[in-house]
Amino acid sequence: GSICHVVCRHATIEGLHVLVFNDITKRKLAETALEERGRIEAMVSDISTRFINLSFDKLGPEIDRALQQIGQQIGFDRCYVFELDANGLTMSNTHEWCAKGIESQLSRLQEVPWDDFSWYLQELSEKGFFYCPSVASLGPEAQVEREEWLREGIKSLITVPMLLKGEMVGFIGLDSVQRERSCPEEILFLLRIVGECFANALEHRRVDHKLHSAHQRLQDIINFLPDATFVVDKGGTVMAWNRAMEKLTGVSKEQMLGQGNYAYSEALYGERRPTLIDLVQNPDFGQNMDSREGDENAHALFDEQYLPRLYGGKGAYVSAKASPLCDRKGTFSGAIESIRDISDRKEVEEKLQASNRELEAFVYTVSHDLRTPLTPIIGYADFLSETYRDQLDEQAISCLAEISSCLLYTSPSPRDRTRPRMPSSA
Repeated sequence: GSICHVVCRHATIEGLHVLVFNDITKRKLAETALEERGRIEAMVSDISTRFINLSFDKLGPEIDRALQQIGQQIGFDRCYVFELDANGLTMSNTHEWCAKGIESQLSRLQEVPWDDFSWYLQELSEKGFFYCPSVASLGPEAQVEREEWLREGIKSLITVPMLLKGEMVGFIGLDSVQRERSCPEEILFLLRIVGECFANALEHRRVDHKLHSAHQRLQDIINFLPDATFVVDKGGTVMAWNRAMEKLTGVSKEQMLGQGNYAYSEALYGERRPTLIDLVQNPDFGQNMDSREGDENAHALFDEQYLPRLYGGKGAYVSAKASPLCDRKGTFSGAIESIRDISDRKEVEEKLQASNRELEAFVYTVSHDLRTPLTPIIGYADFLSETYRDQLDEQAISCLAEISSCLLYTSPSPRDRTRPRMPSSA
């Protein structure tokens, strides 16, 4: 009842017509299999090429497209991807293609416990693929898997792992729902290439998403810092410009991000030139700047100045601190500068200095006025001590010296601390 491929040869021998039939079924099957392998190799090559340098926003649609190619090329009805969830305990159906009329299973196969299919996943891990030509014929060791697959209407099943550094992070599955199907092992090994391609692409997207999330968190932290803060990369391109900087300079984040060539300097000083943040990378510029050594400030630069352009031309005194940013290897990757408005502090300092000057003048006046009536007393004490020293006992001389000394230093002003001279007794 099977179909055979034959070659018929005709010959005439002594007037007789002879037909010779040769069975070439095996050869035809081999040719067909070779052609099929060639088509699948071309498909795998096409998929692999498309996934090189694929942008992450196109990854999802490309995986769906590749699943459709695989399903249609191999002749299966459903093709899908399962990924191991972040908790490491469950897996979820993340991508799926279904032939026309085939029911989707994607929505119900989310966060499936990994251990529920331990036999199946162990087979997949040990063999490097899983091929079941007849789900109905599975033995009692695969009872859980058999019941689930029959519930989904699966008659034949192929699975290849998605490996990342030797660890399985998911798998690609193909279901035949309409009839049982066979698949040569060499085809399974070709599909493993697609599995590795998917695994690498998904891992790159995961890492990129993680980096993007970390970058966004850093941007949020910088954005809500109370001090005006901006960040540049090692090329001087602005990577962050927080709300306080927007308020200080009147330049929005959208206008500044991605700008280079000292654009931040123009916002602060009105001209494009190296500023404090550039001195961190080029210390030769900052020989006269104040660099404070310390644990966290060992490589930081500080400066205080008045900037007339700030706050729409109102101007402000500011204190700035710039520090380098380095990667894990200590390689310079950029710099950060924080600017604090110290106008209120400067105003208080100036008022305090003025008050000190007024107080010093007042003290001098009071001291001088107090000193005037005391001068004769000091003079007469010195006169008695010098003129009548021979007639005075030691206690009297000591008392006169103490009177003179105490009265002489009642004034804090050094210029009043000169001994007055009295006329000679002669």
